[in-house]
Amino acid sequence: MNQWLNRSHPQMLLIAVFLCYFQAAQGLLQALGIQGLGGIVAANDPIIFFAIVLGLGLGGIGIANDKKWGYWAALSASILHVVMYVIVFKFAFLGTTLIVSFSFDVALIGLLTHKQVREYQRAWFR
Repeated sequence: MNQWLNRSHPQMLLIAVFLCYFQAAQGLLQALGIQGLGGIVAANDPIIFFAIVLGLGLGGIGIANDKKWGYWAALSASILHVVMYVIVFKFAFLGTTLIVSFSFDVALIGLLTHKQVREYQRAWFR
């Protein structure tokens, strides 16, 4: 059974799924030429851009369906996005509106690496 959201998950994991979907939607809007709260930063590399967007979108779906690959896809995509911010902007983004998108990725990493989420993922994800 495929689902978009699993209400039996801990609250932190639910928020992580929402952030995955939100960041993936930001990337899709950016691909359509509509700027939201920052979008996906990928140094004009479409492969990295779509890897981040797909990783976040599929990661959210995978987490909602208790899949380990979903957890790792979401975590990897959010880490890659934070690394791209640092490589592309060298922290110059801190005074701009890009800080909002950056903070969502940092929050997502924090949620996915939280002890409660890690224990839940190890015990229940397949």
